[in-house]
Amino acid sequence: YRQVPEGHAGVEKNWGAVTGNTLDPGAHWKVPVMTTVQAVEIRPRTYTMSATQGEGARSRADAITVKTVNGSSVDVDTTVRYRINPPEADSFVEDWNQERQMEQRLIRPTIRTVLRDEASSLQTTGTDAIYTQAGRAALEDAALGALREEFRDEPITLEAVQIRNIDLPDRIDQTLDEKEQAKQQVQVE
Repeated sequence: YRQVPEGHAGVEKNWGAVTGNTLDPGAHWKVPVMTTVQAVEIRPRTYTMSATQGEGARSRADAITVKTVNGSSVDVDTTVRYRINPPEADSFVEDWNQERQMEQRLIRPTIRTVLRDEASSLQTTGTDAIYTQAGRAALEDAALGALREEFRDEPITLEAVQIRNIDLPDRIDQTLDEKEQAKQQVQVE
């Protein structure tokens, strides 16, 4: 027999080929050797690219480096939350085999390209700068739209794209801090 864990869909294979039969969690009697079952997680999943080592999908720092309209390099931490559609788990296995392949071939290149394109139209500093709420929203909206388009014909549902951290170059961070301190000093006087 084969056991499909809770939170997974079982994709039945005969001699390694997907049969189109998707199994619910629980025990299932199957002919050994000829019939196998691949468990596909259908709970919400996240794919994170972060400047913090070990936080994301890779063990090294993996933030997306983008260039703003001013030519400054900025690191952006991003999380994409998605899930595999349970009735389409068999299609997912046929197309992608496993989550890691889909993340590396679909999510990662799409989000990197979109954020780089969108960031190139944003200022490093100012009222609608990349680090402001408006700048973050512009990045999030662009990423969400592009990933939804990419996911349209896939057995995957996009739940959210989160711009988690925007790391400005040290010199710009320092200048912004000095500007804020000067503003506070003027208010005190």
